[in-house]
Amino acid sequence: MLTWLVINTATLSTFDLNNSTSYRSLIVFLYTVILLIGGVIIRKIWSIKHIGKTIYNLLPNSLTKQWQAYDEWVIQTKNIFDSIEALRQSEERFRAIFEAAAIGISHTDIDGRILQTNPKFCQIVGYEADELLSMRFQDITHPDDLLIELSLHQKLLKLEQTSYHIEKRYIRRDGMLVWIKLTVSVICDSNGKPIELIKVIEDISDRKNAELALRRSEERYRSLVAATSQIVCISDENGNLTHMFAGTGYRVKDIEGLQRVGWVERIHPEDLPSVQQAWQSAHCNKSFYEIEHRLMDADGNYRYMQTRAVPVLSEDGNVREWISAITDISTRKQAEAELRTSEQRYRESARVAQKQATRLKRAMQKIADTQAQLIQNEKMSSLGQLVAGVAHEINNPVSFIYGNISHIHEYTQDLLKLVLLYKQHYPKPSSCINKVLQAIDLDFIQEDLPKILSSMIKGADRIRQIVLSLRNFSRLDEASLKAVDIHEGIDSTLLILQSRLNSLSNAPKIEIVKQYGTIGKIECYAGQLNQVFMNILNNAIDAIHNLDSHQTGKIVINTNIDEQNQVVINIIDNGCGMSEETRRRIYDPFFTTKPVGSGNGLGMAVSYKIIEKHGGKLECSSIVGEGTKFTILLPKQPELL
Repeated sequence: MLTWLVINTATLSTFDLNNSTSYRSLIVFLYTVILLIGGVIIRKIWSIKHIGKTIYNLLPNSLTKQWQAYDEWVIQTKNIFDSIEALRQSEERFRAIFEAAAIGISHTDIDGRILQTNPKFCQIVGYEADELLSMRFQDITHPDDLLIELSLHQKLLKLEQTSYHIEKRYIRRDGMLVWIKLTVSVICDSNGKPIELIKVIEDISDRKNAELALRRSEERYRSLVAATSQIVCISDENGNLTHMFAGTGYRVKDIEGLQRVGWVERIHPEDLPSVQQAWQSAHCNKSFYEIEHRLMDADGNYRYMQTRAVPVLSEDGNVREWISAITDISTRKQAEAELRTSEQRYRESARVAQKQATRLKRAMQKIADTQAQLIQNEKMSSLGQLVAGVAHEINNPVSFIYGNISHIHEYTQDLLKLVLLYKQHYPKPSSCINKVLQAIDLDFIQEDLPKILSSMIKGADRIRQIVLSLRNFSRLDEASLKAVDIHEGIDSTLLILQSRLNSLSNAPKIEIVKQYGTIGKIECYAGQLNQVFMNILNNAIDAIHNLDSHQTGKIVINTNIDEQNQVVINIIDNGCGMSEETRRRIYDPFFTTKPVGSGNGLGMAVSYKIIEKHGGKLECSSIVGEGTKFTILLPKQPELL
């Protein structure tokens, strides 16, 4: 009885132990555990038997038989427990294989309820193992595949077959469909009654997608051949024609003629060597080839054709067949011939037109530059005339005042000396004179009158200097090339801009730093250079005015002579600066970043042309938020352009 229980317990599968809930199965399981413990004791007895072999030989005959029976029972029991151990190891190996399998495995009852799954099956359907244990295979099967599988399932339960194979679709947890190959086997009990199903699931979605893509590709290929305007040929590995399909626009008799006679015989004799050479090269290299040649139609007329052929390789790398596309290009060839004739006819006209376009472009550019120059010149000329007129009108009365003030000073000194002599010789004037002296405060007049005259002299001198600076800026009398001191031009420009340099209530203060080097006089158009200084300094002031009012602006002007004997004039401000995109466009005519009405975009364009006219360069560098630097390079004796 003991042996029978142990044997039956040892034959239980892993699934029986995990899923048995009956009372009998529980008793058998517990009894098996007890036997396992007893097995350890039996093994110990087995080892003791060898130790007591000497005692065994000394026992009486009746005891010897009992000992032998006991010995047989121990051996039988030991074998049973060895079988149980081997079964346990086999079960562990099966469990490892089950969990690590690269295909999905599931265990269901006969109603389709899922009892156990491996990780790969969970990955295929996108569900967790705990979720699947509460589901049936019908729940995740696509409705279109369910009836077929249920039919096979019933056959399996009726034992009409022991397994079945099917390709079907599962509905994943995320709603996506996955194609699988399913193999189902039935497990029966000792009475031959189906109790469980083992299912092996292989994900074949990639293969199905590839098959779908292949079908679609074949459909497109068939449609392409039917709709093409080409002749599609299929030849064997040696170029022998096997199939030919005609696209739209080809006559049946042309195709029949090519199939009956062969396309090689219809190639124009002059084109045959080049066609054969191209074919032999492609055949040797197993490569694509393309060639244009003349081919005879059914009426005996030659037409230009373009043949493209590509090899189809077999698995061993050899050419299995050639697929060729032959296109009628006679119309294109005729158009090309006409085009060459037309091109030759009109090439000279195009060359002439190109020259005229180039001249017109240069003329338009020159007109634009001239227009910008004229506008700026007119502007500066008006300003110069205004400045010159103001200077001239002021100069006459100032010259009159300046010329007579010295005489007034002399006469005043004489009168004061006379009054002093009267006081010395007539210390006691009459009461009438005393009243006048007290009223006019003669002592104060004697002290203050020289100071007033001195201030008038300084003021007249200042007005005279301003008039001179205005005349220097306008340079109306210096329209030709002359040697001038450019420092005077810079100073005159700063004087004109003095009102903008004086700080407004809401604008930063501006400090002018002059760092003049010893450069001497240079030959230039002084009025035009003053115009350049005016434009650059105006822009510098505008850039500083864009800063916060609590900041202090600075404009540094330095001049020197470089190693190439060029005059270098740097005008540097600490204003708002400009972006690289703006810097690249500052010399474009009519380009401006100022609001409408504040600038016309001609100042820097004209300045660039003026410096270029002097044979020099006007360079600019700027950093947003830090400031801008303009560098003027001028030869001391320019070669005017």
